[in-house]
Amino acid sequence: MNRPRSRIIRFFFPAVIVVSVVFLINFYLRSEDGVEIGFLGGDYSAFIGTTIFFLAFVGLLQFMMRRGSRGRYDKMNAYLEAERQANLSRKRDIDDSMIIKSNFPQSACINADSEDSQLLQKQEKAHAASQAVMMKTNLSNIEIKHAFGPQNIDRIAQCEANFNRYVQALQEWADELLRREQKDEARAVLEEAVNVGADTTKVFMTLAGLYRENRRRAELEALLQKAQSPAFRVHDEITKSKIQAHISDALTALRL
Repeated sequence: MNRPRSRIIRFFFPAVIVVSVVFLINFYLRSEDGVEIGFLGGDYSAFIGTTIFFLAFVGLLQFMMRRGSRGRYDKMNAYLEAERQANLSRKRDIDDSMIIKSNFPQSACINADSEDSQLLQKQEKAHAASQAVMMKTNLSNIEIKHAFGPQNIDRIAQCEANFNRYVQALQEWADELLRREQKDEARAVLEEAVNVGADTTKVFMTLAGLYRENRRRAELEALLQKAQSPAFRVHDEITKSKIQAHISDALTALRL
């Protein structure tokens, strides 16, 4: 009962303010020769035209605001309904095939008694991260609840966090190796990152640069196929296209 009335009030209250302001402006408006052309002068054409314009403007503004609010309201309702349905999903067992198996690059390792403490620290960080249970679903929380039930959301989130931690540790380790010009070791570390499912631009571009420098055309072609695969899912298509273009440019440079 109150909603139509509240809509009328929301429209007419600013309209009344606009009309009042326009009325006062026209009341004091004068022509070049000093004759009043507003309310006292009897010429209402300027007043009526300006009032109609502002009323139309206010009406359009109100319409756009209501439309935007309705759109946000509908999106929120759709999200809440999807969340509600997901929370009702039955718990399902997680397939072991989803668990990522690491193949820690031992060939890139230095001895534990090495004096290079900084490099050793990066190496040990990556090794520790490789021991955790890792998973990568590329699903939102709602999609995970639908697929595996809300009871598994925390476990899967932790496994995905472990995966991200491992990839980040590998990247930091490779950066440290590259600073020391140990390119073969860095390549082995980055290949492990790609093999477990890394999707970061830096991993692919750095590895493509190393392949190009060593004229490893077959490895570059395999890397491009991986980047073009539908299974290769990154945060957005722009990033994916950027990675593909960089690898393609590296291949083109080898053909020249």
